Amino acid sequence: PAPAPATAETAGATAACTEGATAAYTGAVRRLVCVLWLGACGDPAPPASQTFDFGPYMLAAGQEIKSQCVSVTLNNAEPLYINAVELTTGPGFHHSNWFWVPDNEFQGEDGTWRCSDRGYDEAVAGLLGGVLFAQSTQAQHELQSFPPGAATVVPPHSRIIAGTHLLNLGDMPVSLSLQLTIKPIGAQAALNLVVPFSLEGGQ
Repeated sequence: PAPAPATAETAGATAACTEGATAAYTGAVRRLVCVLWLGACGDPAPPASQTFDFGPYMLAAGQEIKSQCVSVTLNNAEPLYINAVELTTGPGFHHSNWFWVPDNEFQGEDGTWRCSDRGYDEAVAGLLGGVLFAQSTQAQHELQSFPPGAATVVPPHSRIIAGTHLLNLGDMPVSLSLQLTIKPIGAQAALNLVVPFSLEGGQ
C-alpha cells in the first residue's frame, strides 16, 4: 500500500525524534570530549632525575685530601621534592656530607673548589639551608630512599654543596670520580614532608 501522507502531527513527531537524536549525539560527544580532557589534564608526569658528575680526582698512595668542596647550581624556579638520593664513588672516597643552600651563598663556578676560598663550613650550610644526604664512611655506592609520598623539599633557587674527604689507604695511586643523582617526585605526590634532626648525647 502507498505510504500515508504526512500530516502536521507526523511531521512534529519526526522533528521531535530528530531533535532528540541530535541532542543525544551531542551529549555523547560532549561526554567523550570531557573524558579526553580530564585524561589529558590529570596528574603530570613526575620530574626527571638529575645526575651530577664531579672529578676525576687523582690520589697518590697514602694521600689524604680534606680541603675540597663540590657544588652544583640547580637553577630551579620551583621547589624540588626529593624522594631519593643516589651516590656513586670509588675506592679512596672516604665520606661526604651534602646540603642545599640558597644559590646566592658560597657563590662561584660549579664543580670542585677549595672550601676555604668561599668560607665553606658545614654548620653554616646547615643553618643557611638544609641537609640533603650524608654518605656512609667509605661507601662506594649508596641509595637514600624515602617511602612513597615522602620527600625533603629543596626550595627554589638552590645550590647543592658538599665537603669531601678523600683518603687513599692503598700502595698504588688511584683515580676516582663522584656521581650524585637526585630523584624528585611531583608536588601532588609529596604527601609527607621530612625534615632532618640531630641527637647529641649527654653526660
